Amino acid sequence: MNSAASSLPNLTGKSKTEAITILNVQGFQFKSSTSGGYETFEHPDGSIIHIRPSGEIVRTGPKILASSDK
Repeated sequence: MNSAASSLPNLTGKSKTEAITILNVQGFQFKSSTSGGYETFEHPDGSIIHIRPSGEIVRTGPKILASSDK
Protein backbone atom coordinates (compact mmCIF):
# COMPACT_ATOMS: atom_id res chain seq x y z
CA MET A 1 0.00 0.00 0.00
CA ASN A 2 1.36 3.42 -0.94
CA SER A 3 1.28 6.18 1.63
CA ALA A 4 -0.51 9.44 0.90
CA ALA A 5 2.86 11.24 0.97
CA SER A 6 4.32 8.99 -1.72
CA SER A 7 1.15 9.23 -3.84
CA LEU A 8 1.26 13.02 -4.11
CA PRO A 9 2.04 14.49 -7.52
CA ASN A 10 5.30 16.35 -8.06
CA LEU A 11 4.93 19.75 -6.37
CA THR A 12 8.16 21.21 -7.77
CA GLY A 13 7.55 24.61 -9.35
CA LYS A 14 4.11 25.01 -7.76
CA SER A 15 3.34 28.09 -5.72
CA LYS A 16 2.77 27.61 -2.01
CA THR A 17 -0.95 28.25 -2.56
CA GLU A 18 -1.10 25.61 -5.32
CA ALA A 19 0.78 23.09 -3.16
CA ILE A 20 -1.54 23.64 -0.19
CA THR A 21 -4.60 23.25 -2.44
CA ILE A 22 -3.24 19.92 -3.73
CA LEU A 23 -2.51 18.77 -0.18
CA ASN A 24 -6.07 19.62 0.89
CA VAL A 25 -7.59 17.80 -2.08
CA GLN A 26 -5.46 14.74 -1.25
CA GLY A 27 -6.79 14.68 2.32
CA PHE A 28 -3.98 16.47 4.18
CA GLN A 29 -4.98 18.89 6.91
CA PHE A 30 -3.03 21.85 8.26
CA LYS A 31 -1.59 20.91 11.65
CA SER A 32 0.81 23.63 12.75
CA SER A 33 3.22 26.40 11.83
CA THR A 34 6.33 27.74 13.50
CA SER A 35 7.49 31.29 14.06
CA GLY A 36 10.26 30.45 11.58
CA GLY A 37 7.71 29.88 8.80
CA TYR A 38 7.58 26.08 8.63
CA GLU A 39 4.11 24.60 8.05
CA THR A 40 3.06 21.03 8.79
CA PHE A 41 0.21 19.07 7.20
CA GLU A 42 -0.94 15.61 8.28
CA HIS A 43 -2.92 12.87 6.53
CA PRO A 44 -5.13 10.33 8.32
CA ASP A 45 -2.73 7.54 7.23
CA GLY A 46 0.07 9.16 9.25
CA SER A 47 1.88 10.84 6.35
CA ILE A 48 3.33 14.25 7.18
CA ILE A 49 4.28 17.08 4.84
CA HIS A 50 6.48 19.98 5.94
CA ILE A 51 6.67 23.13 3.83
CA ARG A 52 9.86 25.01 4.59
CA PRO A 53 10.01 28.82 4.39
CA SER A 54 11.98 28.43 1.15
CA GLY A 55 9.01 26.54 -0.35
CA GLU A 56 10.77 23.17 -0.25
CA ILE A 57 8.39 20.28 0.42
CA VAL A 58 9.54 17.49 2.76
CA ARG A 59 7.48 14.28 2.66
CA THR A 60 7.41 11.76 5.50
CA GLY A 61 5.46 8.53 5.20
CA PRO A 62 3.53 6.95 8.04
CA LYS A 63 5.32 4.94 10.72
CA ILE A 64 5.99 1.34 9.80
CA LEU A 65 4.81 -0.93 12.55
CA ALA A 66 6.83 -4.00 13.42
CA SER A 67 5.32 -7.21 12.15
CA SER A 68 4.46 -9.87 14.69
CA ASP A 69 5.35 -12.52 12.07
CA LYS A 70 9.11 -12.33 12.83
